[in-house]
Amino acid sequence: MSWSALSYGYSRGWIDNKDIFNLALERYNPSVSDDITSSILLTDAHRSDEIESILAEVMVEESNRDLLIREWACLFLSNLWDSRADTRDPFTIIDEIYAELDYPEFMAHLVTYMPSVDGWRSEDHTREENTVHLYDEWRAFIGKCERSPNESQSINY
Repeated sequence: MSWSALSYGYSRGWIDNKDIFNLALERYNPSVSDDITSSILLTDAHRSDEIESILAEVMVEESNRDLLIREWACLFLSNLWDSRADTRDPFTIIDEIYAELDYPEFMAHLVTYMPSVDGWRSEDHTREENTVHLYDEWRAFIGKCERSPNESQSINY
């Protein structure tokens, strides 16, 4: 995930100082370190003002907002997919993620109360068939996230 996306997530409260610091530790490579990673590792992980200052340098342009939200949607929905067997009602959580991400259009087809974009008419099917269809759509969404060759590339859903 890009530092811009991490900065955006930090500003929304999805990750905290400790997460940022740990991600910088994971990314650190003495021969290929970037300035942001190095700067974060030189801070006190418990000092939010220092982390905020560094992340503020990673400007998030409004034109990139959709791309950042797509990165977060992929992360949230992939993690939820991996734990779906342990989740009582994953589609309620998807509905909440949709709201938390400010209702992105590219994700609407995964939301239980939104119409399908592929011509599927839920009123023509049983509840079970509709659930299977939502799982298929969700799986396809995750597949597109995984096949994206470059995190900064737009993913069309």
